[in-house]
Amino acid sequence: MSFTAGVIAAATKPLDSLSAPDPSGLPDGVTLEALERRCRRQGSGIGAPQLEACWCLQSVWRKGRQTPDRVASPLLQLLGARLEIRSATSAPTTTTVPLPAPSPASVSVDPSTLHLTNAVRLGRLELRFSGQGALVGKRPLLRFSFNLLELGWLEANGGFRPLWSRPLPEGGDSRRQPFFALIAAESDWLAARGRGGGLALWRR
Repeated sequence: MSFTAGVIAAATKPLDSLSAPDPSGLPDGVTLEALERRCRRQGSGIGAPQLEACWCLQSVWRKGRQTPDRVASPLLQLLGARLEIRSATSAPTTTTVPLPAPSPASVSVDPSTLHLTNAVRLGRLELRFSGQGALVGKRPLLRFSFNLLELGWLEANGGFRPLWSRPLPEGGDSRRQPFFALIAAESDWLAARGRGGGLALWRR
């Protein structure tokens, strides 16, 4: 089968048959692109409960590429890059800034406010961005705004001890707000495309 024929075949398969071909159980770039095309037509049906977890970054793809970035992917794994998503009620109490009001075309599909933490670490020293997010649109998009930058120490009991913190400016215009265009959220992995066009795959 040719490459083009393989992509067409993947795009026309039932959603539950688009499984990863490798032993890790994670989808490859071709499979993710097929899922993304399906998602653009039909939506992903992803809700807030499916996102609530600590997701460890596994691979990133540059825009237009079907193979993971061979430099950024292992580097971000080495730095323990993670995205933690919790409901606002279960997340730790922090200083928060309200999200910019969505445009009429970006009506929220889930009223739940989510708390997001995006972090990397070197040893036990961790740099983290924290803020709020919400699901909007049919696909949906996970729009978010980080309002706090912290550098701190990971303690042996799993706690985080801030050594330095800085508030970040409010997001402003929702049309310029960062987002993840969600592709799929399974029990053990999450895939999304960022505002800049790059594709990311996380593992729970």
